[in-house]
Amino acid sequence: MPSADEVVRKMFERSRSAEAKAQRDQYGYSRRSVVEELGDKGQVRERKEKLYQVVPIAGVPYPRLMKVNGEELADRQRKQEAEKEKQFRDRVAKNQKVKLEEHRELKLHDDLLGKFTFTMLGREKLDGRSAFVIGFAPKSPGASGGKIEDRILGNVEGKVWVDEAEFELARLDLHLTGKVSIGWGGIVASVQTFKFALTRTRVGEAAWFPTEFQAEVEGRRLISSMRFKIRELTSDYKLVTAEKAQPARN
Repeated sequence: MPSADEVVRKMFERSRSAEAKAQRDQYGYSRRSVVEELGDKGQVRERKEKLYQVVPIAGVPYPRLMKVNGEELADRQRKQEAEKEKQFRDRVAKNQKVKLEEHRELKLHDDLLGKFTFTMLGREKLDGRSAFVIGFAPKSPGASGGKIEDRILGNVEGKVWVDEAEFELARLDLHLTGKVSIGWGGIVASVQTFKFALTRTRVGEAAWFPTEFQAEVEGRRLISSMRFKIRELTSDYKLVTAEKAQPARN
């Protein structure tokens, strides 16, 4: 059994692999997002569901909004989405920075290695594949000052499952261990509960994608409470030929 630090280091290296990114960029897929705002007793106050078709444009994943709450887009929405895609294509064609679909992939940075202690817990089977199970906890627990990122990282712990054959992140569960103050819509809010679960699956020739994530947030904004549930599912992965991006013509 390798050490937890060794497995995590290899997982970080894999997350930065150009080969892994190239494999992912060959696929299109569907993504369904559901966001629910809940009341104090858990009742649903507001629910919004969006369906996207993600396609690679010049090697960059782009999410096309297809439906909202199960309904096709109205003419005005279609025009707005067409303009957004046109701007995206222009920026990609000009090699300008764009907001990537990949932001839904967990970004693993080297500085995270120094913020947590990792413990090997054993092996488990996920989708018939062997995975290392590793627990993690902050080296400086209960951080209350500094940047918001440091406050959050100082108050989360959980487990990570790492595919034994390819050192890909296969699953992540984490939760908040203490209350954290953050900025929310221009005001200070306190988060008492935060739970996050991510599942990634091997698709095709060693391409790994996040197939499901769930998050639950509970806290307070001034005198009002806030409680949200978020769930995203991706499916229908297909090898596709990346569409070309053409700059807009005046």
